[in-house]
Formats: sequence, C-alpha cells, structure tokens
Amino acid sequence: MKIDPEKAFEILKKGNVLSFVNEKFEGRGRDISHIYVLLNTPVGGSLILVMVHASSKIDRIKTEPPETLIYVGPNEYSELTKSTVFNCNVITSMTKEEFVKKYNEDRISIKNDIDLSIVSNFQKGVLKSRKVESRFKKIIKKEIE
Repeated sequence: MKIDPEKAFEILKKGNVLSFVNEKFEGRGRDISHIYVLLNTPVGGSLILVMVHASSKIDRIKTEPPETLIYVGPNEYSELTKSTVFNCNVITSMTKEEFVKKYNEDRISIKNDIDLSIVSNFQKGVLKSRKVESRFKKIIKKEIE
C-alpha cells in the first residue's frame, strides 16, 4: 500500500535513495531512471531535497577533481550492479511540490538506504566542489554540524 505523498516527503531523510527520470537531462539517458542519494533531511527551513546521482559512465567525468568523485560498488550498496561514480560537482534538487507530484504519478521510487558513511563522503565531495552553488553547500553544512 502506497502512503500519502505528504507523509512520504515528511519521512525522507539523509541517506535515502530515490530512483526517477530526470527531465532536465539532455540527450541520451534522459528517459532512463537514475539513482539519487539524498544528502539532507528536509526539515525546518529546508524543504528542498539536495541529491547527487549515480553514473556508470566513469570515463566521461574523469576530468573532474578526484576529491569530488566518489566511487561506490555493489559490495557497498547492493542496488548497484557495477562500479558507479557519484559526481559531487552536480547537484540535483527537488522541491516538496516536485517530489509530491512525481510520487503521486508513480514516477519516483524509494530504494534501500545507503550507508551514512558513504553519504558523508558525498557531502565532503560537494563541499570541496568549485561548481556547486553556495545555497546547496549551506544546506549540506547544516547537515554535518
């Protein structure tokens, strides 16, 4: 049984893994579900979800600073089928309204959580990035204080 979308949003927390199609992607892959890891718990003043996404296209992003690329394998997160990189230079954000709409339309699913030690590595990578907007870094800093 599916829970109410408002309740689903309220129980989201850092470390949740979501799967959905990101319409903002261009070209190939924009109609494929991707894995996203939630880096914050949307409570208090922050009703925005801040996420990094998984990519198995490791060769495409090797030019990024190594401290912003976090590699995770199936032995660390069982939902993955092969070694995957999370590019901490690219943030995907989603408002509560966007989440509720996708959830209502069955266009988003919640997977098994990822270990918080891995989430911590993602957060550190985001904070080291020169490409991530300061508004997202502020949200992440509040999470790790």
